[in-house]
Amino acid sequence: ELMLRDTSCTPREVAEAAEWAEVYARVMRGAAPRAPHITVRMYWEPNFQPPPVGRWVQYLPWEFEAIPAEWVRILNEHADEVWAPTEFVREGFLRSGLAP
Repeated sequence: ELMLRDTSCTPREVAEAAEWAEVYARVMRGAAPRAPHITVRMYWEPNFQPPPVGRWVQYLPWEFEAIPAEWVRILNEHADEVWAPTEFVREGFLRSGLAP
């Protein structure tokens, strides 16, 4: 259960926040109102299981030049996009064999 209370808000703002809180709670419980069009994954350790529906974006918070060859294979075969936090990391991904 997620409850929001902010006495500095107008009653309308509180009602709108409560509506969003319910949507957020449903999503967090796995009961999203519809299947996502895009899944963006951004956490460590990476989850390389492709989502069941929609496009897959993998953000890799990586700090080294090369990524493991198995990651390159999975991402090239299944991910629609791979995001890198810096140009240095992006260049390392490309040198590892990740498709641009």
